Amino acid sequence: MVNNTYMGVDQIPVVVLDKTYYGCCPKCVRDLNTDESVRSAVDPYSHVTVDKARFYYGESR
Repeated sequence: MVNNTYMGVDQIPVVVLDKTYYGCCPKCVRDLNTDESVRSAVDPYSHVTVDKARFYYGESR
């Protein structure tokens, strides 16, 4: 989630303020816990900022 890239492998769940985010390494876990900006992203379709814990990542067709 931190680098907005599909990793293709299991991720480390990180609970922050009762929401679950996912990281691939200890640095991502630290960043998710300490840097609010990595927990959100701009939806490329709606251009709205979304919380990554509540956003569904799907395959575009």
